Amino acid sequence: MNGSRDDGTLARLFHDALDFHQAGRLADAETLYRQILLQRRRHFETMHMLGVCLHQRGEYEGAEKYLRAALKVRPDDAAAHLNYGNTMRELNRRHEALGSYRRAANLNPGLDMAHYNLGTMHEEAGDPAAALYHYERALALHSAGPAQVGRGNCLVALGRTEEAAAAYRAALVHDPDCVDACANMAALLLRQDRFEEALDLSERALALESGHGPANLICATAANKLGRPEVALRATERLPLDGGVADVDALRQRAQALTALGAPDGALDALNRAHALDSENWSLRFELAAVMARRPDLADAAMAHIEALLVQKPGDPRTRFNRGIALLTQGDIAGARLDLEAALADDPSIPAGKFNLAIIDLLEGRFSVGWQRHEGRWDDPLLRMNRRAFAQPVWLGEDGIAGKRLLVHAEQGLGDTLQFCRYLPSLVAMGASVAFEVPGPLHALLLRNLPAEIVIVPHGAPLPAFDRHCPMMSLPMAFGTTLQTIPRTTPYIHASPEHVDRWRHRVVRHEGAHSPVFRVGIAWSGNPAHANDRQRSIALHSLLPLMACATAKSNSGAVDFLALQNHMPERDRDALAATPQLKYFGVAIEDFEDAAALIALCDLVISVDTASAHLAGAMGKPVWLLLPHVPDWRWLMERSDSPWYPSASLYRQPAPGRWDAVLAQLQDRLARLLGDKSVGTWDPLQGCLEI
Repeated sequence: MNGSRDDGTLARLFHDALDFHQAGRLADAETLYRQILLQRRRHFETMHMLGVCLHQRGEYEGAEKYLRAALKVRPDDAAAHLNYGNTMRELNRRHEALGSYRRAANLNPGLDMAHYNLGTMHEEAGDPAAALYHYERALALHSAGPAQVGRGNCLVALGRTEEAAAAYRAALVHDPDCVDACANMAALLLRQDRFEEALDLSERALALESGHGPANLICATAANKLGRPEVALRATERLPLDGGVADVDALRQRAQALTALGAPDGALDALNRAHALDSENWSLRFELAAVMARRPDLADAAMAHIEALLVQKPGDPRTRFNRGIALLTQGDIAGARLDLEAALADDPSIPAGKFNLAIIDLLEGRFSVGWQRHEGRWDDPLLRMNRRAFAQPVWLGEDGIAGKRLLVHAEQGLGDTLQFCRYLPSLVAMGASVAFEVPGPLHALLLRNLPAEIVIVPHGAPLPAFDRHCPMMSLPMAFGTTLQTIPRTTPYIHASPEHVDRWRHRVVRHEGAHSPVFRVGIAWSGNPAHANDRQRSIALHSLLPLMACATAKSNSGAVDFLALQNHMPERDRDALAATPQLKYFGVAIEDFEDAAALIALCDLVISVDTASAHLAGAMGKPVWLLLPHVPDWRWLMERSDSPWYPSASLYRQPAPGRWDAVLAQLQDRLARLLGDKSVGTWDPLQGCLEI
């Protein structure tokens, strides 16, 4: 009788333990299991379930002890072998795990999880054929979604991609929220260059699990391929990037996105981190060298990487192409042309190859071939983002446009728009009806200055009907522009008299009969997001000696300096506070109508390569333009004048980064100018005042 009562008590305890176990109260379940074993040391079910409980709590050594003991009591129990295999797998005792799974499958041919686990282990071991056999056995035994995902993975590895896609689709039919099915199907689509579908599926996976590593990497890769770097960047930011070798691909995708978004410093940081993780990776080093090659301060480091790459792959055209870019950055135009032309002869498919060669052509004034190659700009990831897709055909000057409505659309910076809008009156003269889509900040200025028959549309507003369209930077090619035929009549932009009067009250101090004020407009930094801003912008403190000297040297009146930019880089705030002779108006300069009015009130503009320089040149205002050693192509090489802006004088760095030499030259010239009588008419070509 006592034995029967004891059995009943143990049965109730075991039942209670199972209830706790199933409810997730693992500590309580463990306590009861151990109580039972104090009374019945070799109770199979209790040893088995205690082993499972400890496994679930992550206590794998303890789980192994009790599962092994259970199998000694009942060596032919398939479920116990299955669970023992799971624990061996966690302890990285893979050979024993495989043996346990096989034993479980042999003991119970209908145990689908044994075959599923065998499939996962063979897949992890790189044996897709064996894994496929077990996944299909599991599916035949009614296993569902996960086995289909595994089957799909094996079919991909075996090159049976259509069957793999069907397996992933079947998994999604069974479970539409299966993250791995979404991610792995997206990976398959990515391999097939079906980038839109891959992006859609990866984003579906991320909606279910935002931190899913493979899905984020697929999303970033597909988004970069589709020219959506902001999506790619967000995906890489969701990855932990904890320093593992698997982070290399993620860092490369981040670098690509940042490059396309005009953030070369961030791209360089990502590639340096990736290179530190995998320094022997040839293609990674290639990408790092490519980014460095466009930085004058890193040109020597880029060359070291490039020469090492060429040792590994002598004559590789893309590496030689990057060497050409590095030479261009250093100012070796002839060497750059030699490398770029040789590289493109060997591999015409180099991305943006013709566009980069066009930069050299245009720098050297070879406009005829340069404009043609400049059409290759759409292969550049950064510029491709600005390409417009219209149903109407593009017009590039190959036929007449009379009687047609032509849409011209700005495509790059504000300065570009100011420079090339000079072509629009010529389109009207050809008999075209012209609509011009412009950046919003320029809308009011150009609406007032361009011929009234041109329809000016701010970017984002509805477009009028049109027959053909032309990207604005293609106009020089359409007109067959040479150095001799550049439309150079200035001014073609005028300030609004009302705006000039409004600003006159802000900037003009009382001038006595013998105390004229000479006003100099200053623009020392551009948009920090510009890819070349590091080379073109100057710190304000560098200009302080120039302004102090001008104030001291003026012998017949006062000198005022007017800041033409409405933004103040953080680095310049202390310098501004120490420069009382510089008037900074900040956000009071609301648009280019205000900027034009300020320039109209200046006797001279001194500017780095920003929209202010273009605006001053378009207004015919004397402008001294400060250029890096290798300037933007429109300023050509070596010349001190500009065929685009007759009133411009160009001051060039003699070597990369040498602003000191440029500023010393400006300081000397400004001092000589102000030492003369400061009354008269400015002669922009001679750089002095006519008396």
